[in-house]
Amino acid sequence: MTAGLAALTSASGLGAGIAGLAVWAVLAFAATVLAVMRRRTTSVKALLTKLPAAA
Repeated sequence: MTAGLAALTSASGLGAGIAGLAVWAVLAFAATVLAVMRRRTTSVKALLTKLPAAA
């Protein structure tokens, strides 16, 4: 809100607003990467149940 107000008027705080937005963007990206990495991992047990039986 501060950055928007500073962009539209002569108020100060544009740099702080942009920095805050950048921090939130980095944190959101990191959380997304961690969630995708966690979802894409599997266990050995799950892999062995998917293999056809060797006869």
